[in-house]
Amino acid sequence: MKRVLLLTSTALMALVGCSTPSTNPGGLAQVCAPGATQLCWCAPGAQGVQSCFGTGFGWAACQCGGLDGQGGDLPVDDAAVADEQDAPDPNGTDASADAVDVVADSATDAAADADDDAADWAGYFDDVPDTTDASDANPAFECSERSKLVYVVSAEKVLLSFQPADKELKVVGTLNCPAPAGDTPFAMGVDRNADAWVLYQSSIGQGGSLYKVSTLDASCEATAFQPGQKGFELFGMAFVSQNQGLQDETLYIAGAPAGQFSSGTGSLGKVSFPDLTVTKIGSLNSGPGSPDLTGNGVGQLWAFFPSTSPPSVRKLNVQTAATDFTFPLPAQSFSGVQAWAFAWWGGDFYLFFKSGFDGSSAVWKLASDTGEVSKVIANSGYTLVGAGVSSCAPNSQPTP
Repeated sequence: MKRVLLLTSTALMALVGCSTPSTNPGGLAQVCAPGATQLCWCAPGAQGVQSCFGTGFGWAACQCGGLDGQGGDLPVDDAAVADEQDAPDPNGTDASADAVDVVADSATDAAADADDDAADWAGYFDDVPDTTDASDANPAFECSERSKLVYVVSAEKVLLSFQPADKELKVVGTLNCPAPAGDTPFAMGVDRNADAWVLYQSSIGQGGSLYKVSTLDASCEATAFQPGQKGFELFGMAFVSQNQGLQDETLYIAGAPAGQFSSGTGSLGKVSFPDLTVTKIGSLNSGPGSPDLTGNGVGQLWAFFPSTSPPSVRKLNVQTAATDFTFPLPAQSFSGVQAWAFAWWGGDFYLFFKSGFDGSSAVWKLASDTGEVSKVIANSGYTLVGAGVSSCAPNSQPTP
């Protein structure tokens, strides 16, 4: 969950793209009745219960009730975690009857995969039905209410919370990070402890330091992060938890050297804790420019690319940096990019976007079940350059 303020006046770039993605977000086939339940295997001889997602696109992870003294699931195969090889394909690119595979299987594999797809579709767009707290599967870690909100940071150094259900932005405070004069926020991620990690950029557009910011009062402290590791001078970032209720998270980053961030080919990497060391995963295959990132508590990493043709939201493979799925966005709504940010919440995406002709950033919603894009806030009053949401945030719409 991050985004970027473009660096100089030359960064009001034209939208130049590689190719037009071939997608059909609305063409997904239901594999089960929404809300239905069935028995599932947790371990040999031990069964649990899993529920069909609200979209009907597949079955949630098997709920096993803390076997062997553990707080979460103990699956015996890949059915509890989305399988990058066999999961359903929203793009519909398979030539065989395996019409719901995320990564297209060969014709010889398709028939065999068809029986596995319902189990492998482990929460692609939705969380477990009737579950709005990602900590429920792990009672040892209680998510705070603050950790369930979206946060955004502005070029004016103002930290705000965003409640998608109310479509409301609230000021948390003004950042007081010990940054050099002229440095401004560039990107942000939020962890399960509701701490924001804010990357700054220098006044001449180069990468700056990474700071830890409280979402309680916007107080700020320096970190030992070394800028520019592996060529990641500027980057977007997002925390991702591998499965619902797991406290362990991975911080993913996507970026490039400062001079190539807006128009060059970016890379995906990750940051280890507590040493804050960067490891490069691979190059992004989306086209020009680096994205903003957002993650969730079911192992998914998503990216907002405003510079592809058309602009797009993409699911990234965290092992290879390849694109697993693409939502195309209306070019007329996301042209002349100057600042952008990105967050997942409640099963949908929220895009914070400002063109060079806008007075401030607008807030858009991308519905994950239909691909529909709608504006929810026309004028935020800020230039929003970073967004963050923790893996504690709900992955399905909370029940009123």
